[in-house]
Amino acid sequence: YPRTPANHGFTMIAKVLKGREQAVREYGKTIEGAIAGTPDALAVLKLHYLRWVLFEIEGATYFMYQGIFDTDFD
Repeated sequence: YPRTPANHGFTMIAKVLKGREQAVREYGKTIEGAIAGTPDALAVLKLHYLRWVLFEIEGATYFMYQGIFDTDFD
């Protein structure tokens, strides 16, 4: 099948354990710092997009991770 620039990806949504929201935010900042210091830190994944979102549904916090990249899942 034809390869496009954003050919492979996935989305994961998970409920965050109560009280662990800050740990998720802090880890996001760790990744942000790693990329700022070493822009090719995640180059092995050949990322096009990497998104983290925390959102609430009925008072519970959920985490969405979305990655689009050129590598396959094997």
